[in-house]
Amino acid sequence: AVGMVAFAPDLAKQQLRLLVTTQDPQTGHLPDKVDRCGRGGGCSGKPPLLSWSVWEIYQQTRDTAFLREMRPVVEAFHAFWYSHRDNLGVGLCSWTEGMESGMDDAVRFMPQYAAGRTNTSSHVTTLDFWSVDLNAYLYREKKVLASMADALGDPHGSAFWTAEAKALLLRLQSTFFESGRLPHTGFFQDRYFNGSVVPVQGCEGYAALFAELATTSQALAAAAALGDPGRFLGNFSLRTVSKQNKNYNERGYWTGPTWLDQSWFAYTGLRTYSARQGAESLGDLAQQIKRRVFNVGVGFRAPDTTPLNEHYDAETGEPLGATHFSWTAAHTLMWLLDNHDAQQTLMF
Repeated sequence: AVGMVAFAPDLAKQQLRLLVTTQDPQTGHLPDKVDRCGRGGGCSGKPPLLSWSVWEIYQQTRDTAFLREMRPVVEAFHAFWYSHRDNLGVGLCSWTEGMESGMDDAVRFMPQYAAGRTNTSSHVTTLDFWSVDLNAYLYREKKVLASMADALGDPHGSAFWTAEAKALLLRLQSTFFESGRLPHTGFFQDRYFNGSVVPVQGCEGYAALFAELATTSQALAAAAALGDPGRFLGNFSLRTVSKQNKNYNERGYWTGPTWLDQSWFAYTGLRTYSARQGAESLGDLAQQIKRRVFNVGVGFRAPDTTPLNEHYDAETGEPLGATHFSWTAAHTLMWLLDNHDAQQTLMF
């Protein structure tokens, strides 16, 4: 929906309307997917990015009726996570499985790192760690809900969601940022319920930049990791797990190759932080990530008509996985429509 709103706004809205017709009226849950008959199904679900999609469509269309229509759906979906994925009842949420996160077989979900846990009082069952990406999305969602309320002339709602986001921010910064051994180093990682860090540095950490929950110093430290060829930065784009991880597999699924949606989240976050004093250099890294995709990737430059794929070799840009993949197509369009420059013109 976000990828097409610039040239097909009505279709973008209909895409979201189709999805939300399957929302569970009791829990607020949204399914993983909707089939051609309008039935919801798939795995446990997908990340809380509905508010981001709705807000992006509103920003380009200024359709307040659409925003008013979607606001209660977003609020119900937001509440779902805290009622069904907050295992300990402490205001931090966890995935139930890798597929719910969208990163199906990512290293952090391997059996040696992840185990199921059930709260016998609330009967909530999740994995045994809080995930930085899930909680980052929920933090961003609170800020978006505040903006929605403001746009719809609801100052009380705006104040409520702003306060909710502010109350969560410091917890997220202290819970998920793991400082490195050297000064000014570190990365955002998942955290076990017992307080120890999940010993995996992966693309889930990119969400902290996308959601703007990092302090400037934390963003600079994370960017240093992203820009390190020995960790995340491949010749084509960002890896989904640090190359230093023993389970890194450049030909795997979510265990090494590039997924363009995650590179785009990192790129967007870096650009946002580059506007802050002392972090201007992050804009250069963002543009470098983008240039590499269009210069190196197979199918990203005219006259190459190779279909856009599910994921890519982070070094060579070779297409991997399923062909004609919509996530990749959507984020490629978003890049193409973002500050038209010479690199983008070369593609088409």
